[in-house]
Parts: sequence; structure tokens; C-alpha cells
Amino acid sequence: MQPLTDTDSHILQSIRSGDTAALEALYVQAIPIVTREMGGQRRAHKWLQDALIRLRTDVRNGRLKREPNENLVEYLARRVRERWEQYQQEKELDARIIECLQSETDNGWAFYYMQRYYFPSISYYIRSNGGTEEDAKDIIMDSIYALLYNIREGKYVAQDTTKLKTYFYSICKNKWKDYAKKRKNNMIVSLLDGFEPEDDDAHYYVAYEDDVLNERQKVVAEVFQQATERCHRILSYFYYDNLSHTEIAEKMGYQNADTSKEQKKRCMGKLRLALLKRLGGNPDMDE
Repeated sequence: MQPLTDTDSHILQSIRSGDTAALEALYVQAIPIVTREMGGQRRAHKWLQDALIRLRTDVRNGRLKREPNENLVEYLARRVRERWEQYQQEKELDARIIECLQSETDNGWAFYYMQRYYFPSISYYIRSNGGTEEDAKDIIMDSIYALLYNIREGKYVAQDTTKLKTYFYSICKNKWKDYAKKRKNNMIVSLLDGFEPEDDDAHYYVAYEDDVLNERQKVVAEVFQQATERCHRILSYFYYDNLSHTEIAEKMGYQNADTSKEQKKRCMGKLRLALLKRLGGNPDMDE
């Protein structure tokens, strides 16, 4: 590797000391090059800023790696060029996926690609937000069909500023939020069933707006969190994971589905008694 010039050595020393003026000087030198290579693309500015941040991090951590005979401005231009090439490849891939989904007979490759390469991130998001691997499989398939519909109906048009993957992830996240909200709301409605609210309080039965629980629903959530581990598991399996009583019996080690039903009934009874102490009313203890 070519030894650093006096100028580069001075800049690196300034970066190590936290002098932002050195980064600004590099930006001024590199921006005409990257802008010209990218045909005046506005994202050249952002990508150059990203490259400067990476340069600062690498310098401070002693991890800066340059190509042979490469000065700092050339290093920055190369990093932006690599980012540009990656962007172009992603756009070509997006175009191929869209073309396949538009086809009535040849969209198998797009389904396969999205399930294989998009699934890990979607699965991680859903499992990190109370879902399961099976939930993730259902959500990604529903989202692929939603994307297919949006493309064929002209509701999605490819844009330079947004990657297809980003758009698809937003569909998956919105579908999961709706799905999780319905599950939680089903349990809340079941637990509140039988309580007699005041007339001006009747909306508490079904109100659930923008992930913000009203006061009565907050009490339900607190009571549920205080349930025994066994009850917490049974009710979570039933309301959150949407499992049948046969499946719950297998997971809990019960003999049959009838035992699962009886245990769920007892758990709901205990929670309703706890709600009775907190909220008052006259709940029906039989389901």
C-alpha cells in the first residue's frame, strides 16, 4: 500500500482527535467526483456522508483498510461507488420480482425468492413482538399476495427513493400489528364480558385505538400479567397463538382437549374475580 501523503496523515490525525473540519475538507474534495460518477444523483451526498462516518469509525478503531495506491479521497469515492453498484443490483432485482408478480403464469420464482431471503428479517420482527415462527410464515404469505394485488392494480409503482423490500416489510409489519391487535382485543372482550359499565363507559368493551389501551383495558392487561405461569401460558396459547385445545393439551402435557378447556375456564374465572375486585360489576363466571 502506498504510504500516506503528508496531507492524508494530517487529516487522519485530525479525525482521531475529533476534528470535524477534516471530514468537511474530505467531503469538499470527494463530492465532485462521486456526483459526476453517479450522474448527479442526489443520494451521492448521503452516501458520501455515510462513507465519511464509516471512515471516522474505522480510523478511531484502527481498522482503516485502503486499496494499494489509494489516497483518502479515492477511498471515499470507491466506497460510494460500491454502494451505487449495490443499489443498481437491488433495483434490477426489484424489477425482476415485480415482473414475475405481474405475470399470471410465471410468478413462482418471486414467491420463492421473497420467502427465502425476506423471511429471516420478517420472522425476527414478529418473534420479537410476541409472535411465532408459524405466525411469520402466515404473515409473509399474506403480504406477498397483498403486494401482488397492489402491483397488478397499479397501487404500487417502483420508485428510485424506496426499495421494494422496504415497501414489502411495511406491509408485513402492518399486517402483524393488525393481527396481534385482534388477538389481544379478543381476550380483552372475553374478560370484560358480563361487566356492566356505566352508559358513558360502554365503548370500553371494544375500544382499542392506535395501540393505546383505555383505562379499563389497562386494568385487564395488568391482571393478565399477574396471572400464574400456567394460566398465562394457556390463555396466551388460546388468544395470542390461536391454538386449538388439542394443541394446547399437547403443549401443556394434559391428557386431552377437555382438560385444556377446563383449565382455560378456571383461569378465566380467576382473572374475572381479580377484575371484579378492581372494576366492580357482576360478571357471569360461566363461559
